[in-house]
Amino acid sequence: MLNRFFKVCLLTVGLCLGAVAVSAQTFSPDGKQILFPHYDTLGNSVQAVINTDGTGLTTLPDSLGSVVAKWSPNSKYVLFGNADREVKLYQFKTGKTKLIARNVEPPFAWREDSASFAGVLVSKDKKTLLETRELCRFDRDGYPMGRIHLGDIRLAPFAPLIWIPSTDEQIFMTNDKASINAYMTDSTQFRKVSSSNDLIGMGRVGNTQEVVWARKGPNLRYILMTLYRFNTAVSSVLRLNFPERIPALNPDPRHAPDSIVSVRFSPDGTRLILIAHLTEPQKSLYYAYTMKTDGSEVYLVDKYATPPDFLYSWSPDGQRLTWMWKSKLMIGNLDGAGKMKLLTQ
Repeated sequence: MLNRFFKVCLLTVGLCLGAVAVSAQTFSPDGKQILFPHYDTLGNSVQAVINTDGTGLTTLPDSLGSVVAKWSPNSKYVLFGNADREVKLYQFKTGKTKLIARNVEPPFAWREDSASFAGVLVSKDKKTLLETRELCRFDRDGYPMGRIHLGDIRLAPFAPLIWIPSTDEQIFMTNDKASINAYMTDSTQFRKVSSSNDLIGMGRVGNTQEVVWARKGPNLRYILMTLYRFNTAVSSVLRLNFPERIPALNPDPRHAPDSIVSVRFSPDGTRLILIAHLTEPQKSLYYAYTMKTDGSEVYLVDKYATPPDFLYSWSPDGQRLTWMWKSKLMIGNLDGAGKMKLLTQ
């Protein structure tokens, strides 16, 4: 059974209520396969890999109960965690899985050389039973190499955690709905790098030391959202030239979505996909749109009476998307064409 931590976070993602949620299914670094949680008839989850044409379904051994997983950048490994706070590593060359760490929760982030990863180390006081959490760097065998005490800061399993290239630092988003901000580590501590409390998405800009994030508009009838580019090397923030209104979403004050549920950026940071909730007469719908970060080339990918089970994930080249809806694994192009069901759970 999933512990309370995972149950709450998975429910949040499943209902699309977590603004900082990211996908449970992801493309491989070469874009040829998809890693995703596969469920048996009893509702137990395992990690599975499938080719993008729907062939070659493979279940990763010893992955029962796991939900959160990460490809290594070199495609040789998959890191995954379970409700028992165990971290396991699957190696494609050997076809074997090994336990490498205990008392560690996601989210996870790989260093660009695939030699180390980051996760949340949980410690419990034997007398008080109180838990403390530290953002910890591990080598690929699970040996801790550095940790930063998180205090009251909490990360959800699907929250963005990004390893900054050519450094030992990470940038991450919190999961407190009243105060969703970006934080960046600095050797032995971390610091807040946004203070607006309203971030709805964050992603890395290619292999650079820059990230891009989205803030929800204060009034969607007039301002849909705002985008910013943050240079982690010099701690500078630049507001991007994103229009206040997108004709397909909020063309005028009388026509606008009720909320922007989620924003996911493409790997190079030049495009995004957002899920917007819109209440129309006698119906409520979720719309998924892709667009460039300058507001151009807007495409409707799909619309739903209920939100996707897990949010969208971009292919490495930024041309395709994968998502899950009603337990179906889906794939399609960024313009909404070529939608295909890969697997029914």
